[in-house]
Amino acid sequence: DLMTGEVLSKNPKSLQLEGSYSSKIIIRCNGSRVSVSGNPSRFNRIDNLFGFNSIDDCVTVFNIILKKHGLPPFTRCKRVWFGQSEDGKKSRVLTDGAIITAVDWTKNHKVGQGNVQQFLRGISSQTIGRGKIGHLYSNQCTVNWGEGSEYKMTSIYDKENDLKRQRKKRLKNASDEDAKYYDDLISYCKEYGVAREEHKFKRLFLDKNNLRFYGLFNDSDFEKHLNSIDDLMK
Repeated sequence: DLMTGEVLSKNPKSLQLEGSYSSKIIIRCNGSRVSVSGNPSRFNRIDNLFGFNSIDDCVTVFNIILKKHGLPPFTRCKRVWFGQSEDGKKSRVLTDGAIITAVDWTKNHKVGQGNVQQFLRGISSQTIGRGKIGHLYSNQCTVNWGEGSEYKMTSIYDKENDLKRQRKKRLKNASDEDAKYYDDLISYCKEYGVAREEHKFKRLFLDKNNLRFYGLFNDSDFEKHLNSIDDLMK
């Protein structure tokens, strides 16, 4: 407590911000470090079928939220150096900017009306990376490669089914205009047969490929890691 100096908790709690349409962002601050988690392209938006096109756009959303709560913004890294560490322990890597610990990239495929599930059944029989075999969910609407991995996970799913599954939750207290927009999204995904591709890159992957330090890489550096589904389709 800044007024009394009393220690209220040695482990500060997270601040969970509830946005509209069942979206949320979580902020943590221990007095010297600020971290934010959540989906910035979904926050206060009814859906992110068409999301942001760059990491900068995502960071901008986080910084607007941080400013509103009196916290410093995330900035680009300009340099990286090794800090002192205890004997026998691995040296700490330090930087003067923000560090990314996880990032998701998505892409939409149009496979034609009525074709999504058979497309997913076919592609689930293929392997990616180092022999990762696809896992087709029992509802035949999602395929995962590397599920539960601390390195990276790739998936592709039926976007129409996903929108239908979350319709009730996202439209709670929504206006008639929002409901119409959401139903138009469902119709769009059904008409074109939208299959949603998603790559989840975790901390170990980002560290190995020098993609952790915001500002010291380009978005294009991810491109070579985003071709697995396209290769399967070919």
